[in-house]
Amino acid sequence: MKIEEAAQYFEVRAQQTERKYRQKFYTKVAAVLADLATKELDSSQIAEIEVELDKFELNSEKEQKHYQYTRKYNYFTKFIVEKLELTPTKYYEERYLAIGMTLGMVIGMVIFYAIQHESGINSGFAFGMPVGMIFGLLWGRKKDKEAEERGQVLGAA
Repeated sequence: MKIEEAAQYFEVRAQQTERKYRQKFYTKVAAVLADLATKELDSSQIAEIEVELDKFELNSEKEQKHYQYTRKYNYFTKFIVEKLELTPTKYYEERYLAIGMTLGMVIGMVIFYAIQHESGINSGFAFGMPVGMIFGLLWGRKKDKEAEERGQVLGAA
């Protein structure tokens, strides 16, 4: 399937659905595909993208569920990042937020447990997660900004 056709398909899906989170998802996918269509890519890269888009099975007779599109989009995003070195909007922000939360919880629990044994784990969890989340968010935004300066961001509004 051609990139433009896939973008059009997801734009139509966004207009047809009533749920906000689905509209947001389909609009995001359509924006990424529309931006991908405007990038200067060689014919082999376009062929690889079209093979990946065929995995969405947009031309199939049976109706697919939203979670199937979400799963396939995640694989497509992984492909875009690894093969083409392009990233969707807020790609790093979303990933580094999760990494920051996880590391913040662990580091907070270790530090607070060393300070006070009884309530250290709970305090470390409560303090470490938001602090780690903030650091992860800032770190991810910095990486997204660097990618945008290099022109590697797809679907930027």
